[in-house]
Amino acid sequence: MELITPERFREFRNKTILVGITYLHEDESISHRVQFAGVITNLDSRGLVINKNIDGEEFCVPADDSAIEYASEGKYTLKKTTGEVIINPDYLTTWTIYLKER
Repeated sequence: MELITPERFREFRNKTILVGITYLHEDESISHRVQFAGVITNLDSRGLVINKNIDGEEFCVPADDSAIEYASEGKYTLKKTTGEVIINPDYLTTWTIYLKER
């Protein structure tokens, strides 16, 4: 993990990011997916803070610089979730979460 520094965060502040999260069961079958776009607002002890476009709620992802990439220009449709179309986001990040079965 390459932590985002405060200096690097200045590049991210107020930029649009698309987030994709896949939640997997222990057998690696998909439980569910989350996709959303938002504006990067802060870097704090929780991680990179994103203000979601759809409802304005805050969502945090780990402050891992290696997990954030520049987005290519174009239209991005959140097909797996809301169907929302995002035009020319600045960044993309994807995560896989392994759920612990009880």
